[in-house]
Amino acid sequence: MMRHILVLGGTRFFGKRLVERLLEDKDCEVTIVTRGETADSFGNRVRRVHVNRRDQVALADAVGDREWDVVYDNICFSPNDAAAACAIFNGKAKRYILTSSLSVYDFSDRMITEEDFDAAAYPLQYGEAEDFSYKEGKRLAEAVLIQRASFPVAAVRIPIVLGTDDYTRRLHFHIEHIRGGEPIAIDPQPQMSFIRSDEATDFLYWLGGSNITGPVNACSNGALQMGELLSHD
Repeated sequence: MMRHILVLGGTRFFGKRLVERLLEDKDCEVTIVTRGETADSFGNRVRRVHVNRRDQVALADAVGDREWDVVYDNICFSPNDAAAACAIFNGKAKRYILTSSLSVYDFSDRMITEEDFDAAAYPLQYGEAEDFSYKEGKRLAEAVLIQRASFPVAAVRIPIVLGTDDYTRRLHFHIEHIRGGEPIAIDPQPQMSFIRSDEATDFLYWLGGSNITGPVNACSNGALQMGELLSHD
């Protein structure tokens, strides 16, 4: 049976990889929501909805009354975005997967589990992405969707994503500074989890076919101490 998949944010980094992975599945019909500012290589294999996700009226009109087996949301950064999704996809989404972040957690000297941030009990407030820090915007986006959505929601808490297609160049920044003998500010003691862009893609694809709801952490095996990372040749 054909599955109808909607991807919000599918033209860059692991969002682009996710669309490619879904297209490998001949039972998936894929639609992407994009502003049309970033070119993609999907050709006529996908249906495109050109709209600014933050324009709630335009997004609702673009989505229409169609029902979706899975909605992947890679570009939800505020409680207002999440509240709009709750309204727009009410009765239209069988499953909703929010790409969240490890940033929702406070720093800890032990391994973090999903219970360390309870989105289901987090006090709600509303606003746009610029009204909050990235951390708080993601916390509130999770909280709104998990507490208010009428459809099943999974929130994937992803750490720093690494890959040759990383347009943010976060790792490149540190490598280039070290090579150039330029100073960088890093505490060598904490441990950090990472995930490769292809692993993030595989996890999101797998999660779309599961019945898991609520928050779930995703990372590569193991963790690296910052001092250990800097000591590698």
